[in-house]
Amino acid sequence: MWLKTGTFSAISVPEYRKLLFSATVFSVAQWSERLAIGWLFIYQTESVFLTGMSFAVRQIPMMLLAPFAGTVSDRIPIRRILFSVGIAQAFFAILMAFAVMHGDTNVLIMFAIILMSGVGFAFLQPSTQKSFMDVVPNDARMNAISTGSVAMRATAVVTAFGSTLLFDKTGGSATLFFVTAIYLIASVNCFFLLKNIMPTHMTKKTGLFFSEVGRGMHVLFSNSLLRTLLLLAFVIEIFGFAYQAILPAVAQEVLKLNVTGYGSLSSIAAFGSLLGTIFLMNLADFKHKGKLLIVVTVLYGIFIATFSLGGIYVLAGILLLGVGACSAVFDSLQWTLLQLNVPEDMRGRAIGGWTFVIGFGWIGHILIGAAAEFLGISQALFLAGSCVSISGLLLFLFLRRLRTV
Repeated sequence: MWLKTGTFSAISVPEYRKLLFSATVFSVAQWSERLAIGWLFIYQTESVFLTGMSFAVRQIPMMLLAPFAGTVSDRIPIRRILFSVGIAQAFFAILMAFAVMHGDTNVLIMFAIILMSGVGFAFLQPSTQKSFMDVVPNDARMNAISTGSVAMRATAVVTAFGSTLLFDKTGGSATLFFVTAIYLIASVNCFFLLKNIMPTHMTKKTGLFFSEVGRGMHVLFSNSLLRTLLLLAFVIEIFGFAYQAILPAVAQEVLKLNVTGYGSLSSIAAFGSLLGTIFLMNLADFKHKGKLLIVVTVLYGIFIATFSLGGIYVLAGILLLGVGACSAVFDSLQWTLLQLNVPEDMRGRAIGGWTFVIGFGWIGHILIGAAAEFLGISQALFLAGSCVSISGLLLFLFLRRLRTV
């Protein structure tokens, strides 16, 4: 009985464990793919701007498709969604693998493939986050989100280092073939493991699809609390999470590291994320989520602004732990607050709306890449982090309602 309360309340549910395992397999492929592409661009082009663009291009489909993806997740079982996404992502990964293997690393061709692969990512987040909350009791929902985040971050710690080591030993094409295999495994796993999972709250298919999309967006943007959360997500995605786009350049240009050094930095940030989500998971049904979100936002900016200033690996690693921890807690709190404040049959659309907003993160990737080229990498990160912390302070000063949830 002790599993059914507190820290382990969500994982005691069998359906939740199946979902968690399935999402974890996808996470291995996603992290491996992202790190391989990031290092390919900084190594081949030696351009911080183009490396940032490689991250930006993938987010454009998320921005365009996320509202529709959220509605799809409210209408279609997750098994069908994840199976289809896995097959599609495997196809795009193998295209990139063959392009790299044959030496055809034309930037425009790679951007085109990355752009198409971004379509699948638009569907992953709404469907998995909605299903995490659907299969657990009401009092375990925050725990379900944070436990899922713990699993993803733990996967990232291992995958970030392992995939860059694989890249170092075998090259970019072999790493992308590995990514293809993992996506196929994830797809087949979902087909068999999730066949009996049907969401408790699913939108009936009687309404027109586009009217359901519109209803979801209306609910999200007409509610002042939800609107504030989405505005905050918009700002933090542009100025906060953009650091990931130039982390390969931080490794190569600032800290003078190779691809495995880049992997170690990514692993450190992922380990910080793991610590952050474990902290949040142990809070269980914490009552002051809004205040915690504000504090985390301010700290997040401080860590981003300072982690590359000294050019010292150990110092950068310590501060990256803070970056990772704050990013994970920020995301988990956003997912929880959004889904707790919409009707139960609209959770997919809530995360779809959030995914739509963070889809504008490509703006941040371009801005920070351009700033790094003209001002310097550390200076660009300092400006980005300052914007994040200022956003948190403005929330504290002017948005009382967020402090009360």
